[in-house]
Amino acid sequence: MMHYYNKFSVWYYMIDFIFYVAWALFMAGFAVSLVKVFAPYACGSGIPEIKTILSGFVIKGYLGKWTFIIKSVGLILASASGLSLGKEGPMVHLACCIGNIFSYLFPKYGLNEAKKREILSASAAAGVSVAFGAPIGGVLFRFVQVFAATTTHPRENFF
Repeated sequence: MMHYYNKFSVWYYMIDFIFYVAWALFMAGFAVSLVKVFAPYACGSGIPEIKTILSGFVIKGYLGKWTFIIKSVGLILASASGLSLGKEGPMVHLACCIGNIFSYLFPKYGLNEAKKREILSASAAAGVSVAFGAPIGGVLFRFVQVFAATTTHPRENFF
């Protein structure tokens, strides 16, 4: 019996490799098709767009619920497929999507753009904290990267 295993062990490895590649291609292709069909705003890391939104530019639908759902599923599928991707940028985008969705539950914050940017800034900091596992890093990210780009808080207030 051992002779039988050794004789065909190369074929077992090749079949395992073929199934591994097939599953990886399927998951990556499914993630791409979800983004392409349902939520084109879910592509990319999202950090440059978040910084643009925090500086005052309005991108309709970029932080919506469909973007959140498709980005979540796409991130899971892309990570499971074995692609060499970072999860930090998408986590910031997901956190800002959650912050935007929750800001509309309270009209005081959802209708006020300045208050909404503050919520999105805190959400971006939470996304960095979750992605890196460092709460202090999220706070520093909020002050240095995100608040420095906003027009309502000049840089002189932070140093």
